[in-house]
Amino acid sequence: MPELTYTKLALRSSVFGAALLVSHTAFAAGQGPTIVERWVEDSKSYSFFDLSYQGLSYDEDNDVTTVSGFKVVFSPDFTSLVPEGEDAPKFTYSFEVPSLRYFELSETSDRYAVSSIEADEINVIYSVDGGANEIQNTEANGTYRDLVVSSADWSKLPAIIDDPSKPISKYYPLVAAMVDMNMATFKVASSDLVQTMDARTLLKTTYGVIEFNDMKMGDYASFSIDGLKMSSAPRPDTEQFDGEFEIMLDVAKLDGGAYNGGTMVRQFDPSLVTSQQDTPFKTLLGSLSVTDTKLDVDDVARMSLEEVSYTDWGIRPPSMPLLALADELYLEAKAGGSEPDEKTILRMVSSFYSMFRIGSFDMSGLDLKGNDVEKGTEFSAQLDSFRLADLWSGGLGELSLKGLFAEGEGNRVQMDRFQLMDVGFPTLDALMDAKRASDEMDINGIIAAFPTLGLIEVAGIDLKIQDEPGIKLGLNRLEMGDFIGRLPTRVSSSLENLEFNVADLETEAREVFEDMGYQRVNLSYMVSLVWNEASEILSLVSKNALEDGGTLDASVDIGSVPRSVFENPETAQNALAFLTFNAASMVFNDNSIVDRAIEATAGKQGKSAEQLKQELLGALPFLMSALNKPDFVDEVAGAVANLLSEGSSLTATAQPDQPVSVMQVIAGGAAAPGTLVDLLKIDVVAE
Repeated sequence: MPELTYTKLALRSSVFGAALLVSHTAFAAGQGPTIVERWVEDSKSYSFFDLSYQGLSYDEDNDVTTVSGFKVVFSPDFTSLVPEGEDAPKFTYSFEVPSLRYFELSETSDRYAVSSIEADEINVIYSVDGGANEIQNTEANGTYRDLVVSSADWSKLPAIIDDPSKPISKYYPLVAAMVDMNMATFKVASSDLVQTMDARTLLKTTYGVIEFNDMKMGDYASFSIDGLKMSSAPRPDTEQFDGEFEIMLDVAKLDGGAYNGGTMVRQFDPSLVTSQQDTPFKTLLGSLSVTDTKLDVDDVARMSLEEVSYTDWGIRPPSMPLLALADELYLEAKAGGSEPDEKTILRMVSSFYSMFRIGSFDMSGLDLKGNDVEKGTEFSAQLDSFRLADLWSGGLGELSLKGLFAEGEGNRVQMDRFQLMDVGFPTLDALMDAKRASDEMDINGIIAAFPTLGLIEVAGIDLKIQDEPGIKLGLNRLEMGDFIGRLPTRVSSSLENLEFNVADLETEAREVFEDMGYQRVNLSYMVSLVWNEASEILSLVSKNALEDGGTLDASVDIGSVPRSVFENPETAQNALAFLTFNAASMVFNDNSIVDRAIEATAGKQGKSAEQLKQELLGALPFLMSALNKPDFVDEVAGAVANLLSEGSSLTATAQPDQPVSVMQVIAGGAAAPGTLVDLLKIDVVAE
């Protein structure tokens, strides 16, 4: 939430605003007023920063420095950062503190320290106006009450060294020093913020107790916000919403730990070594839990959410020196040179995102209800859980949804589970090289641009379209593993209990099923491909089932498949000469599909089913005569006759005594197919 970010910035500024100024002179303890006066004087050296106060007093007995009418205005000038001739946005951030009390304010040569800071009220105002493409103007004001900070110290800021070759990176030491803060506790009793959303609407936000604990160099050990309420309202200068929706948001509590903003800034340090793919991440956010969220949008929609949680978010240095590159691009733009190289910009954006890792993002207990006012219809949706885990530049660990249900306007969607697991992203170099690889038919280059996938699965689908029976799916699953490079050596795909109406099929397929007497179909299948490195055998297995029809299972084993086929796919054609045929099988179990097919075909030909069976059996020897294997033909004919008459199973196997060269099988099949019967030990039986 942007308001939460602004809140933290405002509070930090109110407490440590005076520390944002340069100072090198040491003062003795008890010299709080002198330190404050010097802050004000030093602020004059900054064109974008102004610090002032109305009154200053000191309680020597208790070593308390009280500043009344304390005011800080931050207004950076972005003119030099936008192209010539374009307007820069005007940004102003200010806060006023009627009474700010420093207890035991002191300093060393490089730091300031206090035993505590107190303020009864802090008033914050910020605004953004104008800019390129007419950036939407916005303004906000807020009040934070009863601020208490204990045992705090923070760094004095270094001077900005004006180096013409570092127009942007020269500010890094200043920013790094700004987050170099330590404190025991930081607490605000309550706060509110009013923000302009558009010409007619305000957004009001109220926070409960805000508390941060045990900050070390800008990193918080824990933090919490005891409730958040947000609502829209008409601006005082408008009479009504004029059609705008009223929004009400209520969050019970936010709790978190290891919020490391200081660590994030320090990862941009130009002196750090750029990260590699295996560079470990430092903790950016250890945990955050947002509980019991309720959202009401006028009479249009209502949403409740049990919990949103974040865990183990990480950060590391960029893979490129981003600040140095930003300096170069800025100087090139200022010199009026050519447009920045697109690949350079793309690499910089990619490098920035490579800095971050999402450990997990979880959402549970979503309930949404709403209505379409114009149509007069209602809709609802529920989701048990959503999870995004281990997302970074190298891949995605998990994306999953469970327990999805939605309905409206006579339509219904139900899904028990969706899972996407273990996705590996290709490198940026591989993606940028993909077009060249495709144009030149560089197989290795093309494959390098492929993502890898561990698992994608959808289960428990029940889809009902208005006035239609709908579609059901038990499971659809694709799984890959044991990768060599980016190629899997283990792949399986399965579909279970896909149900649909025959009437919904395309004309040709519909007619086939209708002729066989089907009105609704239930299909299942499984296909797997597995390569065993030790035996160099590639095994293909397929299982297929049609409910009230039959099953067909098949398998084949190919030997002498070397690892080099996966390591360098361009050599695959060279391996063909060494491949062997090891074994194969096919098992068909009839469960009415044979009779259905015979009767449908016979009906179209104006024959009886028995006539067609006899014709098929009579034609079989002629069709197989090219084999020149009478005994084998009789064996097959007997098995087929048994299948046609008894509705039994039919099994065909090929199990040679020794693996046979695939090239020999191909040659034999073309020249003398009958020789394969003995060579492969082919057998056909029916039971």
